[in-house]
Amino acid sequence: MRRTYVVVGCLVWLSACAGPDRSVIGPSSEANQDMRWSPPNDGSVPHVMRPDGWVAAAATAPLPPSTSPDLAPGPATILLSTVPTYAIYWGSQWGTQPFTGDKETGITSLLQGFGGSSYLNILPEYYRSSLPHYYISTSSPYVASFTDNSTPPPGDLVGNYGVVGTEVCNVLSAHHVTPNASAVYFVYSTTTADVNACGWHYFGACGSTNIQFAYVLNQDTFTQCNTPSVAGHSGGLSRIANTTAHELAEAITDPRNSGWRDPQGFEIGDLCQGKFDGPGQSTTLSNGAVFALQDLWSNNANDQNYGFGDSQFLGGKGCVPAAPWSHVVTWFTSGNNPSQATIQYYCSWSASAAGGTPPYTYTWQAIGTNLFDTPNGSSVTVYKFDSGDYVLQLTVKDAKRQQAIIAREVQMTTFAIGNCSPVA
Repeated sequence: MRRTYVVVGCLVWLSACAGPDRSVIGPSSEANQDMRWSPPNDGSVPHVMRPDGWVAAAATAPLPPSTSPDLAPGPATILLSTVPTYAIYWGSQWGTQPFTGDKETGITSLLQGFGGSSYLNILPEYYRSSLPHYYISTSSPYVASFTDNSTPPPGDLVGNYGVVGTEVCNVLSAHHVTPNASAVYFVYSTTTADVNACGWHYFGACGSTNIQFAYVLNQDTFTQCNTPSVAGHSGGLSRIANTTAHELAEAITDPRNSGWRDPQGFEIGDLCQGKFDGPGQSTTLSNGAVFALQDLWSNNANDQNYGFGDSQFLGGKGCVPAAPWSHVVTWFTSGNNPSQATIQYYCSWSASAAGGTPPYTYTWQAIGTNLFDTPNGSSVTVYKFDSGDYVLQLTVKDAKRQQAIIAREVQMTTFAIGNCSPVA
């Protein structure tokens, strides 16, 4: 099949593209050997966003309501720090009206506005569970878009996900773009959504590089992926924008099907699907763009009972709107190797907080033992300890007494070969 690819790009450090640079790159062929698609070998399936509030942990029937909805970390690495996004427009209608003036313009504005936005502000409370520990930031630069004018296959492709993975690798290969293991590639199809899926996200590899991607189906005439209307946006754009937000948050916190999930397999977007609790049911992104984007799940909000929730699905109050909200999140930023002070070794840790209303107060505790002489402050140091494993608990409160609590196991040793870093 002869395909023509068109690329639109922008420098990642610019907040917007200075006029789209469209150029015909085709015809294309299969990706070269170093870029060919390969699926994961863990037997997993795509994680699906279903229409009208249906929540599913995979391409199966909806699961029963969750009774313990807090998310917990799995063993896999989550996406960290900067998470670039790319758009791949698949179908002959892209590049023509109304797709160009409505959806392409809207998607560009959406992806440019995610980075540094209040919508992603809830994500830093989720962290990598294995060593070394890292925490999610809200950095997500939009890099480029590509257009493939060939006709995508019919159906939602949930059961044929390799077709979409192959498309991503072929497009990148055609444009001589090196795959980025930290990126999320959004494939926007002209195929209409169905009763099984508004969109889904999955993973695999282009050559030797792991990738994450999401498939977003056309929702011009399919209205069951219900999203409130926003002035200036068509219904089709509003619905695929919300699907994009849902899949981005999930691809960041659970990129390879073993990241942050609740006990029944629900992800950060599933638990709040259909909840729009922002001002006027809308969200203003970092570039000023306004979209109707669903809430995201916060363990902190649920545990402290200050978020929103729908007991029909959640049994809790962890849904946080994509707007500045009175919550605070905290994370360990460092744990030193044991350092010798005179004749003693010492361990020190530091932490940071975000959100809520500064200033913050920090209170440290070692569960089951009195470890800290001075347990207050964003940084603490311990000089007297026995080698062993300890559980450190940090409580951070903001000026309005909203609080976040985080606990980590640490290994402490009086030998220089040890470390003081969190281990779980």
